[in-house]
Amino acid sequence: MRFVLLVLLLPSLAQAYVENITHGYVNCMACHISQSGGGVLTDYGRSLSKELMSTWQGWNGIEKPLFGAIENSEKIKIGGNIRSIQTHLKNDSFKQGQAFIMQQNIEVAAQYMQLWVVATVGLQGGPSSSATKNDIISERHYISYDVNEESRLRVGKFRRNFGLNDPAHTRLTKSPLGFGSNSETYQLEFSKFSEQDEIFIATDLGDINDPKSKESEKSFLINYARYIGSDSKVGVNYLYGETGNNRRNLFGLYSVWKLPFEMFFKGEADYQQLLSADETIHLMASTLTLGYQGFKGFTPYLVSDFVQRDLSKHNTRTSLLGIGTQWLPLAHIEFQVEIQKRIDRTPRRIASNIAWMMFHFYL
Repeated sequence: MRFVLLVLLLPSLAQAYVENITHGYVNCMACHISQSGGGVLTDYGRSLSKELMSTWQGWNGIEKPLFGAIENSEKIKIGGNIRSIQTHLKNDSFKQGQAFIMQQNIEVAAQYMQLWVVATVGLQGGPSSSATKNDIISERHYISYDVNEESRLRVGKFRRNFGLNDPAHTRLTKSPLGFGSNSETYQLEFSKFSEQDEIFIATDLGDINDPKSKESEKSFLINYARYIGSDSKVGVNYLYGETGNNRRNLFGLYSVWKLPFEMFFKGEADYQQLLSADETIHLMASTLTLGYQGFKGFTPYLVSDFVQRDLSKHNTRTSLLGIGTQWLPLAHIEFQVEIQKRIDRTPRRIASNIAWMMFHFYL
């Protein structure tokens, strides 16, 4: 049961490679229509997927939608993703493995003057036992307005821009803090960029389909990042959220640094204060990754995750140490493999060996 819950966190991944900061792309808008990264690529982003990110460049036009079978226009951009995964888990209680489609969607972005309208449509992924598998979903749909060359307004459904925009939503700085699978929410967001920094200010509108829901969180978020030279970035963010039952203060620090010898570091540390009528719970979480940009398109890495869901209770800790590699042989194609040693102390100590292999095709 624990493993089923774990893998169900995997389907909602976004195409975003934050380590590209170390190649000089400190903000996301050079490659993506979305100001916070992920989703539909710009034409320049597609060219980088061939020239910068893939081992082999392939033929002329390979980076275009469906290997060049479809042409983007100046005003219409097409994207989409298909992801599949093979998982494995073994501990002293059981052994389990599954293979399934995580994600299958199409995304379209259309421009009219200073407006971008972006929307996805697809089928819910997950194991065959998932009750919502193959339900029609729209992970993101929003309108973005270019106020000027430096500022944008966005309204609609999209991921809250807190911490590292890491596509692996099972990281322990994601799911335990409400940023896991299918966590996109309806927001109003303002963003501003300069040559030295960027800032995002957003308010979460809650569940607009059920405004009286006590489970839906309404929040205010601010995220500020400073560029360090042309290839590193340091950020700080804060979120205040309220539901019908509690409220929380969430603070975070994150950074992406280019290191010598083709190495890079990306890390995030978060502290949460959750207040309800009868108690206050303090949480700490972190994720640290050390990667090596080997031959073009091939990136091995080490990752360490930690969360303590209640700082007053030692048996609420989860820690993870993993080794993995990501390979993009050609534009549109990605393979990723990760092997993890995970220790859960909730409530007894459980040591698990976890491995997964993911295949990703993006339109």
